Amino acid sequence: MNKLFVQVGAAALMAASAIGPAHALTFVSQLEYKDGGSGPVKGASYGTVTAEDQADGKSVKVTVQLADGARFLNTGGPHEPFVYNLTNNLTVDLSPQSALDGFKAGVTPFDADAGGYDPTPGSGAYNFQSTPFGYFTNKIGCCLKVTEHPEIVVPPVVVPPEYFTSGPKKGQIKKAGYTIPGYTIPAGVTEYDEKTGAANAATSQLVFTVSSANAFSFAGIDPNIDLNTGILIGTGSGDHFKSNTSGAQGGGWWFAADIVTTSGATFNVAARDAITDVPAVPEASTWGMMLVGFGGVGLSIRSRRRRQTPVVAA
Repeated sequence: MNKLFVQVGAAALMAASAIGPAHALTFVSQLEYKDGGSGPVKGASYGTVTAEDQADGKSVKVTVQLADGARFLNTGGPHEPFVYNLTNNLTVDLSPQSALDGFKAGVTPFDADAGGYDPTPGSGAYNFQSTPFGYFTNKIGCCLKVTEHPEIVVPPVVVPPEYFTSGPKKGQIKKAGYTIPGYTIPAGVTEYDEKTGAANAATSQLVFTVSSANAFSFAGIDPNIDLNTGILIGTGSGDHFKSNTSGAQGGGWWFAADIVTTSGATFNVAARDAITDVPAVPEASTWGMMLVGFGGVGLSIRSRRRRQTPVVAA
């Protein structure tokens, strides 16, 4: 019985140690801090940032949903439409809808600061800043004016002959007719310059995906997560998102956005925590009771085997 008890107990302990953050996690951050003029003010959430590790282990889908009709804005200066931090220069792809809504990821010919990656925030080429939340490595630009157009077919044009209208050659052909070839403009999207001000605000939702050729997740490999609250305490190894180290309260800001409310008020908002769901872990006393129960099962099995052992006649 002792041998079986130890084996079952060891298996139970191994199961307990295996409970923890899985590789594919979803983290949620609330944009609940507002630029109050003299510093961050925590209050009702102005929106939610949901970061979902994808099954390929190399990409993270980010959905930003502003609350109560607020929209993304490009005020200019130390106010950026949406900023975040990465450990490396990775590929950023907007969803088709966000691209049509006027967002831009990466450097564009319209505005060199419409997006990109800044490895040294605050002293690099871009200086993506969101007062008072500090500097960030990455920016999603917004408020490009985007229009879609269908395929346009311009048919050939036949130019009639040209005649002399006066003089001795009146009525004679001056120039024979000719044809202007037709052409086709493919269906596509036309983008205009990045616009500023509340009148040019974008929509309330932004969706994009960050991907890498190597292992990549929101919190990295083996992150440190509080199993009681689900709060991400420390990121793991490999490429991942990260909080910044500048700005008010000593940094620690994951995301920031420039928004305009339905009343016309404009200000920066930010998120300080990233939280995930964690599985319920049994308390130590519960594991102790389970081990005792496993031991009882082992004893019962051993006793049953003894009663069923056949007696061989001499």
